[in-house]
Amino acid sequence: MSTHSNLIPGSTGAVASTEVSTGVDFLNDNQSQQENGRIVWFLGLSAAGKTTIAKAFQQQLKVIGEKSILLDGDQFRQIYSRDLGFTQKDRSANIIRAGKIAGRFAQSGMIVLAAFITPFENDRISLRKMFKDILYTEVFCDCPIEICKIRDPKGLYNLATKGEIANFTGISSPFEQPSRADLILPTHRLSIRECVDRIRTQVSCTGTK
Repeated sequence: MSTHSNLIPGSTGAVASTEVSTGVDFLNDNQSQQENGRIVWFLGLSAAGKTTIAKAFQQQLKVIGEKSILLDGDQFRQIYSRDLGFTQKDRSANIIRAGKIAGRFAQSGMIVLAAFITPFENDRISLRKMFKDILYTEVFCDCPIEICKIRDPKGLYNLATKGEIANFTGISSPFEQPSRADLILPTHRLSIRECVDRIRTQVSCTGTK
């Protein structure tokens, strides 16, 4: 029986909605459930669509019987990183903590879908080094901050602009443009289905590290 788990469920701003297609096994022929899994790491601004797209991709994995788990950044913090704040040091510690947990799941044969803002390039480099023996794909959900503000379901951008939330990415804390993303998804222009199709193509063609 396949395993399909939202260990840490969560949500972000919606991407333009459309039906997500299902189809044949699109994973690399050299990978099976008996081997190590892989990690697909979704990064981008808050409300860029990271978790929304990760959940849609997870549904396709479920259809083909692949074991997967979704790690959502907001919920991960509530469970595993309540001791950390939002300074650059604490953000980096949170990402490394998440990476270690993702790596353990992948080594057990799971496909890990991780949705974290991951704003700093040094942390992305650290993740690649950490996952050097694991199939790894970095997906940048690229959405203009103006669109993210409109999508924002919790009104966090508004609060950050008013100074009521400190160290908020894109407002009072930087988001460094990814330099090595394996896939860039302009989520303000693509439907969920189009995003998922592009992820399918990426993971079927490469096992980037």
